[in-house]
Amino acid sequence: NIQTGPVNGGRSLSVMENRKSVRESGPEPMNLETLGEFLYRVARIKEVKESSLQDVLSRPYPAGGSINELEFYIAVRRVANLEPLFYHYDGLAHVLVALEGTEKVADKIVRRASAAMGMAEGPFPDMIIVITTRMPRFAWKYQGMAYRTTLTNAGVVTEVLYLVAADMGLAPCGTGTGDSRLFAEATGIDPWTETSIGEFVLGSAP
Repeated sequence: NIQTGPVNGGRSLSVMENRKSVRESGPEPMNLETLGEFLYRVARIKEVKESSLQDVLSRPYPAGGSINELEFYIAVRRVANLEPLFYHYDGLAHVLVALEGTEKVADKIVRRASAAMGMAEGPFPDMIIVITTRMPRFAWKYQGMAYRTTLTNAGVVTEVLYLVAADMGLAPCGTGTGDSRLFAEATGIDPWTETSIGEFVLGSAP
């Protein structure tokens, strides 16, 4: 048998240990500043490097080849000073870009995610983070293993979402469902160009 020494992980260990799914948001809506901090810590683009083949991006999480094919959208139901719409997060400018006329689609995404958590009748979550992949950006390099690798990248991001939410005291919950057709309806983007591959529920502090 091998005996290990004492564990002294400090704050990082505490965040890992406290990570858990929380299905109900707090009584008060999240404010825009808190959401901004969350997105900044998870998904901002820190640096862009140009090359002869393809530009590569640096984000807070690791990604295959630094290609960073994943994008982030938010279906908002309840955030202070933010309309209930579908938004794209521009990680380079660190802004949310509203997609006009998407109220109904955003509501559908929220309600379906709520049903996936066993809460079809509510209370409904504050927002759903939709993770998408731009497969053509990625597949030229990874080819036959591109889909598997982009799902692996999405899994890494999901853990980062959980850890940052735990550190900020928010209400996170990964879901195993999603509807790529709703993303196409909201954005008008050809699914072969970009499509949703994951959803993550986020709410205010319980």
